[in-house]
Amino acid sequence: MPSDCTCPSPFTASALGVCECPADKYYDSATGTCVDCTGGKKSPAGSMMPSACTCPAPFTANASGVCECPADKYYESASNMCVDCTGGKKSPAGSMMPSACICPVPFTASASGVCECPADKYYDSVSNMCVDCTVGKKSPAGSMMPSACICPAPFTASTSGVCECPADKYYDSAANKCVDCTGGKTSPAGSMMPSACICPAPFTASASGVCECPADKYYDSVSNMCVDCTGGKKSPAGSIMPSACTCPAPFTANTSGLCECPADKYYDSAANKCVDCTGGKTSPAGSMMPSACICPAPFTASTSGVCECPAVGKKSPAGSMMPSACICPAPFTASTSGVCECPADKYYDSAANKCVDCTGSKTSPAGSMMPSACICPAPFTASTSGVCECPAVGKKSPAGSMMPSACICPAPFTASTSGVCECPADKYYDSAANKCVDCTGSKTSPAGSMMPSACICPAPFTASASGVCECPADKYYDSVSNMCVDCTGGKTSPAGSMMPSACTCPAPFTASASGVCECPAGGKKSPAGSMMPSACTCPAPFTASASGVCECPAGGKKSPAGSMMPSACTCPAPFTASTSGVCECPADKYYDSVSNMCVDCTVGKKSPAGSMMPSACICPAPFTACASGVCECPADMYYDSVSNLCVDCTGGKKSPAGSMTPSACTCPAPFTASTSGVCECPADKYYDSAANKCVDCTGGKTSPAGSMMPSACTCPAPFTASASGVCECPADKYYDSVSNMCVDCTGGKTSPAGSMMPSACTCPAPFTASASGVCECPAGTGLVGNKCVPTETECPKEPSTSLYNTCMNQKSSLYKAAGWHNVCSICTCNNTAVHPDKVARCFKCLSQARPNNTDGTWCTKCSSLYTASSSYSADECFACIPNLSSFCVKKNSCADPPTHDTTGTIYLTNPNEINACWKCMRNHKLYKWGTGVCSLTTWSNSRSNIEPTGPYAVSG
Repeated sequence: MPSDCTCPSPFTASALGVCECPADKYYDSATGTCVDCTGGKKSPAGSMMPSACTCPAPFTANASGVCECPADKYYESASNMCVDCTGGKKSPAGSMMPSACICPVPFTASASGVCECPADKYYDSVSNMCVDCTVGKKSPAGSMMPSACICPAPFTASTSGVCECPADKYYDSAANKCVDCTGGKTSPAGSMMPSACICPAPFTASASGVCECPADKYYDSVSNMCVDCTGGKKSPAGSIMPSACTCPAPFTANTSGLCECPADKYYDSAANKCVDCTGGKTSPAGSMMPSACICPAPFTASTSGVCECPAVGKKSPAGSMMPSACICPAPFTASTSGVCECPADKYYDSAANKCVDCTGSKTSPAGSMMPSACICPAPFTASTSGVCECPAVGKKSPAGSMMPSACICPAPFTASTSGVCECPADKYYDSAANKCVDCTGSKTSPAGSMMPSACICPAPFTASASGVCECPADKYYDSVSNMCVDCTGGKTSPAGSMMPSACTCPAPFTASASGVCECPAGGKKSPAGSMMPSACTCPAPFTASASGVCECPAGGKKSPAGSMMPSACTCPAPFTASTSGVCECPADKYYDSVSNMCVDCTVGKKSPAGSMMPSACICPAPFTACASGVCECPADMYYDSVSNLCVDCTGGKKSPAGSMTPSACTCPAPFTASTSGVCECPADKYYDSAANKCVDCTGGKTSPAGSMMPSACTCPAPFTASASGVCECPADKYYDSVSNMCVDCTGGKTSPAGSMMPSACTCPAPFTASASGVCECPAGTGLVGNKCVPTETECPKEPSTSLYNTCMNQKSSLYKAAGWHNVCSICTCNNTAVHPDKVARCFKCLSQARPNNTDGTWCTKCSSLYTASSSYSADECFACIPNLSSFCVKKNSCADPPTHDTTGTIYLTNPNEINACWKCMRNHKLYKWGTGVCSLTTWSNSRSNIEPTGPYAVSG
């Protein structure tokens, strides 16, 4: 019966009644038997070929044909399953125990077993690598962002990201810590030596190293500055109060705080004391020379220097110097107040009574009175020998350098953008040896590197075990391009390969004629490139189907089993394939392992493709996250919706974080926006860059909006600035408060600069104001040029004491105004033995600035002294000659005495000497100034050498 028909063992009957090999076996036609699948493989019942034996998912066949768990899984015997490695761990294919799952280098396992980057590294999600923290920074194990790398306290990061000691500390390499500067000293950030701690100018270090104000200054705690003692006061170094500034003995302070000698005394610089004025003379407080002691009006000084009443009716008239003759002797110059002082870069040597040059390249302000006024201009300091030199801090310049540019970093150090000496690129600082050490093994480092770890291999080079930079695995070094080149055609190479030939096909693959790696033919009839069961496996992501056909695996819903093209293998939405073919969340999303979904980053945040955590969603630069987590533009920027960018506020404007329109950018008070939109100080202020603020113009000055310097503050026309910087009306004008204008003085009147009322306009001496307010010459004088000159009718035939006082008194305004035209010397013409007519002729001659001859009949040539060959020719020597304008010049006539002697010293004459000069000339003799007697020898600068041609009679 049919039911008696059974399949011989081990065959079994199929549903159709056909005898077939049972599951997990295949039919061997050669032996006619069922052969067991080996290596753990399975096959469906009825299998007819060895290839029907395949490894059940997720097992895969290894090179020897044994089924094993694929990479990143391990075999669990209890469940007979392949279990995924967790926490990012990896395992080789065929792993049999959980311990085979380990973290790939350089990842390490945390206490919870999750793979993470070790300490001092952070995870780079783009490269999926652990990246070293740079330049001495540290990070905890498991750090996920570059910002986790920070400088260990108390180090701070410089603008270039280098860890360094903060300002006012220096690095102690022995203790590897930052040490505070002491004694009030400061240091720039990144200081490497104790010598970097210095006292900020103008403070200086005391013997104990504490910063203090230098001598002649005191410390102002409000401004934290050293303030100069004023008015010639002195103070010891380290003074901390204004009261420490006192006048050195024997000086006293006046009401304005200036050190000076008291009234009726003058300063004797040689004896350094205040000396009493003698002979009844007086002097104002602050007098500096014996000549400051003068007789009070109406007293005059006798020849012995004693003050006495003027000689009324005597023959020795008082006399004086012209204002124009009062000049400062070289090299002294006149200050704005008219005081003679030494010019800039000199100081006054009172012992030698001269100006001495500052030495050692030092400078001093005009008017300096002591050697200590000569100081080195910043940033130079004085050496022990007193020469200005660049301070030798940190060996930046040799002693004696005279320019800031001479302060350079000692080789091989170079100066950073902030001026700090640092090691150049490709070197690092060895604090123990205090030198810059070269990076080895072709490594590079940024300028200013402080540790060996700053030397790293430039991408894509990596460091070998010996620390040498080399190309990574599967690349080789191309010396022409100096680049690492990828091996092609599926070839691989060991790390450090130097030639293309180092790229070879991994066993058992061989290179085809075109250089592409393929499965070898293995002696079969199949052409080269065929895949052998023992070696050639399906390329990822394909796996072998039960029939041995490569297909996309059905796991992960990537494609239906049996798909024949890589394009059929797709990631289920919304996942996308990475460059390595792994399904991951696209950019701007992150993977939520709980829901197994890709979740959108919120509120404008971005994340790279493949992000695994919410923290991967960050605000794109330059956006920052506010307290609520929303991305917004940082302070001083605003959001441009058209470009979707944060745009900088321009022209110095500021804006709060999160600003959305350009109008949010405004000028901070008190700045205002110019027509071009640039922030600037408003009118009548200027910008102080040191204090970063707008400062008011003072003294009534104004400035245009946008002024950048104090000099922009000027007085509006017609106002001018006084010596103290206050705006005032110029000379010959006065201020009208009603019109707020400067009004001209009228009627020839003058006024000093800064006059505030019409009454300040007065007639200059000797002019007087008429009833109508117009300036005019006084009675008895007429206007010659711009001077009031005595008229001839003023000269009487008899002596006149009042005329004498008017014409010959050096202190009288008429004498000063008339100058050498002062011709009314009544003493010269006062000779009772002479006929009145001759006296009249005498006055007439004097009115022409020429004296009479002996008998009074003709005028002599008075205005240029002439060297007579003998005494008998005196009349001829002083005879008048034609064209007097060519020879009768004013220089050295008796009416115009010399201003200096032959040595250049100021010469002071008196009325008695002027009268003696006239008498000598009247007696046909010459006068030598300073002797008081007549002589045949002329003074050093005589003028004329023209022979006269006889006397000319004087008419009427």
